[in-house]
Amino acid sequence: MAEEDLESFLSAVRAFDPSPGAATMEQARAFDRELSGTEDVLARKPHELLPIFELHHVQHKTLAWLYLLEAVGKNASQAIYERMLVDKFQTFVRNCCQVQLKANPTKFSYVTRTYTQAMVRAGCARRAILYLQVAVEKARPSEEHLTPEAVDLLLACVVSKCYSYGRRFLTQAVYEVDPGKTGCTASDVLLYFYYSALVFVGEKKFHEAKCHLRQVLGMPATVVSAIVVEAYKKFILVSLISEGTMESLPKYTSNVVQRQLKGFATEYIALADAYKRKQTQLLLEEVESYRSLFKKDGNYGLVKQCVSSLYRSKIQRLTNTYLTLSLRDIAKAAELGTEKEAEEYLLRMIENQEIFAKIDQREGMVHFQENPDNFSSQASLQKLDGVLRKLKDVVGRIHQTDHNVSLDKNFVSKMLMKDKFGSLLEEGGVLDTAAFAQD
Repeated sequence: MAEEDLESFLSAVRAFDPSPGAATMEQARAFDRELSGTEDVLARKPHELLPIFELHHVQHKTLAWLYLLEAVGKNASQAIYERMLVDKFQTFVRNCCQVQLKANPTKFSYVTRTYTQAMVRAGCARRAILYLQVAVEKARPSEEHLTPEAVDLLLACVVSKCYSYGRRFLTQAVYEVDPGKTGCTASDVLLYFYYSALVFVGEKKFHEAKCHLRQVLGMPATVVSAIVVEAYKKFILVSLISEGTMESLPKYTSNVVQRQLKGFATEYIALADAYKRKQTQLLLEEVESYRSLFKKDGNYGLVKQCVSSLYRSKIQRLTNTYLTLSLRDIAKAAELGTEKEAEEYLLRMIENQEIFAKIDQREGMVHFQENPDNFSSQASLQKLDGVLRKLKDVVGRIHQTDHNVSLDKNFVSKMLMKDKFGSLLEEGGVLDTAAFAQD
């Protein structure tokens, strides 16, 4: 197919003529091979593409639309083509043929990401969520598959601050990463968990956010990526807020990440050290010293919540010692400015069930109480049962994965090579690669 001739693209499109929506995967892949190689000529002639969209029905010629959208997306730096991309993508994603779409998942992920970036630039991330949800449903082989389109959906939720929608989307856990079927890359996996953590931060569910950030930090790596660095900075802050201490990196973190990562977050580690000493003034000085950096990183809001969590932890410790205490004494012990400020902290902590207490405003006294929930209620038992069911499911998946890996040819070959030559390498011997080749 001549790359310089746009007519060759049109000829291939006209030649593909199955019934609308009835193309088989074999036909779709053959059609994709016919169109392959036309990307450059299409990208050089974006002004000629609009009439081609109009000539062909999106469900009938989904792959042709996908190639056209990719070409328009490559020119999206120009406003006219950015608007064309947004308009045509929204028509495309609602009506496209799922079979043809799955014939080239990498191209679909590129188009979806370009659309998402265009909507974010235009300040319309909230409006993109509905279309991205449809894109996710059409792209994933099952609900358990992680797809690049899911990453774009979470980004739109974070940018538009639609955290509740993002949290509902995350109720479905992902267990499968299949690049051949989804076009997923290593960066997509990292970004999925990173954006998931930001959704939980927006919902103030810091424990869940910390768990997702730990996933980012524990991914196998040979270099320290920018995503991992940003995740580590937020991991430190979220750990301080949720646990009151800077948690260590997961034990399974790759060696290169463990060696180099702390050098990228020295200011955050200094903040954590100040927090650990439980001296409010020292912590405030650290915050002030690195204020501009925290703002530049977009983490200043979390830093301020770290300061607030230190005040709460001081109040929390008082409940372990006293049954009754005056607001004045609480304000003094927690290093708060006024009794009114201490009362506001107490009310928020009671509302969030961080402590259990009653405030006598007339006397200015606080009466601390025990947790009234003895975890024998029906709701508690149902919650425990749900957790145990999930745990059983995860254990079953781990066993199945272990079984599948043990039967994988590449894994078995690697283990045999290790058994055959491992002792020689450990002793510092020379590996006879010629002999190995003969085997």
